[in-house]
Amino acid sequence: SASVNRKDSFPAVIAAHAPQLDGTADDPVWQTGLTAKNFVDFTTRKPAALNTVAYLLYDDKNIYVAFVCEQPGVPITAKQATNDVGSGLDDYVGVSLDTSGVGSEMYDFYVTPRGVRYEDSMESSRYSPPWVAAANVDGTTWTAEFEIPLKDLRAQSSGVQAWRINFQRHIAATDEKYSWAFDANMQDVSNSQYWPELSGIKLSAGAARPQPRADVYGLESLGVDRKLFQVNSGAFEPTTPPSVGIDFTVPFTDTLAAVGTLAPDFSNVEIDQQTIAPQEFQRFLAEYRPFFSQGANFVSPNVININDSDTLFYSPGIGKF
Repeated sequence: SASVNRKDSFPAVIAAHAPQLDGTADDPVWQTGLTAKNFVDFTTRKPAALNTVAYLLYDDKNIYVAFVCEQPGVPITAKQATNDVGSGLDDYVGVSLDTSGVGSEMYDFYVTPRGVRYEDSMESSRYSPPWVAAANVDGTTWTAEFEIPLKDLRAQSSGVQAWRINFQRHIAATDEKYSWAFDANMQDVSNSQYWPELSGIKLSAGAARPQPRADVYGLESLGVDRKLFQVNSGAFEPTTPPSVGIDFTVPFTDTLAAVGTLAPDFSNVEIDQQTIAPQEFQRFLAEYRPFFSQGANFVSPNVININDSDTLFYSPGIGKF
């Protein structure tokens, strides 16, 4: 197979100038960058039937990615029109970056033929940074271009770095997923241990340091019993709930940040409309907010081992023991 794997290393290429993002991938500067070809159909474990070419460049502010996707004989699916809604339903192309090189800081950015954007990271389940994309469909070929600010990523502190990288493509009509990196032992295209290395990345101090950010939450309720809440004894007593809360992150270095929260009682506000129907069973709602999503692997929300004094435990409300 002509595919690449973790044994391969490719030098990162500095862009002579920022590419023009019009969705066509026609800017000649793309041809000077890292070029990825010979994708593998991860679904069938065979060489991809549809031709895909990806390009990558970077400068002191952004990472630039472009895709050219040929799709003759297979309909191009692009029905979603809102960013971060309907992920995986349309055709898409994506770039995956492991800025740690060891699987501890991974980021994914996806674009559909309609230019709809999706992203995710290990940093937070609500990861939604500002980045730009453009796409264009021309007959049986569609193209996409990405502009990802370095400040959207957490990178290493060294001036010259080596990341791991992969490009992927999804064809909705056939439900197939293509991957540039491939190894017979790969269980998923997200296994960064099998991705090739992107070497020689030169970043200025603080180039990949995310900006401080905050999320403010507000909640209001109506009804005669809106201030009655169940307490530990099981009885309902008048309580004045907080109406405003905030989560914040203040980075100090590329890899260290202070993360805090004030009055975090709104962990499920966004799904309230889906869960207002009364039922006879108690509801268990998963925590999703950034404060508890970051470092979620360090807390144990379901089990308390009373013999282990080092176990960390968080719960929005602890009942009677």
